[in-house]
Amino acid sequence: MKLYPTPETKATPEVKAIYEELKVALNLPNVPLFFQFLGSFPDYLVFLSESINSNLNSPKYIELVAKNSHFVKQVFRDSFPKDILIQNFLTKYQNTPELYNLKEELGHIFETNAKLVFIFLALREAVKGWAVAARKLSSHFETSPNSETAPNIGKNFEEQFIYNTDLLNISHGETEIAASGKSLVPKSTGLSQALLPQYLNQCELEFKELLKTEALLFFRVELERIALRNLDLLPFPIFSPINVVLEIAKKYPNFPDLLYLLCEHFPTYAVQRYLFSAYMLY
Repeated sequence: MKLYPTPETKATPEVKAIYEELKVALNLPNVPLFFQFLGSFPDYLVFLSESINSNLNSPKYIELVAKNSHFVKQVFRDSFPKDILIQNFLTKYQNTPELYNLKEELGHIFETNAKLVFIFLALREAVKGWAVAARKLSSHFETSPNSETAPNIGKNFEEQFIYNTDLLNISHGETEIAASGKSLVPKSTGLSQALLPQYLNQCELEFKELLKTEALLFFRVELERIALRNLDLLPFPIFSPINVVLEIAKKYPNFPDLLYLLCEHFPTYAVQRYLFSAYMLY
């Protein structure tokens, strides 16, 4: 069995409307890939969408996320300096409008990923809570992601979630960088065409090496622990009561695989994407 995301172009009118609400709440040009997988299960996305959007639009939620993201930025600034090649790159282009616009855009993506971390950690806790207690779908939760019973999610799954640029408001053909929906620089120069992929590729290479270090592993664990401790502060709890979920599950043969992703992959990728976007900031 293979799970597929549902892009906006193929979504039902009801799902497309939720995608639009999410894009507005997150101020994004595209709906994050996480939600496109949920979009393949319309009834479940509809059930979750009210609490998710209520949080994303809540000043209390935004304040909670801001406190957490300030802490993350400070840790990266102090403890995880960039490789010398990236530092030289930033120095070389520090006075260009292209780099200024890129930093503005990456700052927004960092804030977005900070918001998604709380959403997907809360979803994991909600799903695992009732599933483990009721001993439902246990084979999915108790096997490793590499086992034959894990859902078939295709190649380069991790790359798609952590290192793609789907949330950047960028046209790679013309390498136009936009902020708040408006272009701040011309589409033309050769510099703009080379700057973005060079910077992102170098950051990806360095971050993958950083992921192997004990220091970042420790910080990842600590960050998740702090976020879990703060889930009770969400202004609108995200929950999946068993009676509702089991009723929805009847309609989709591969629904257990989605729940597996919500428990095993999505929270991990949300945290790693958050950390990667923090690394690209400085």
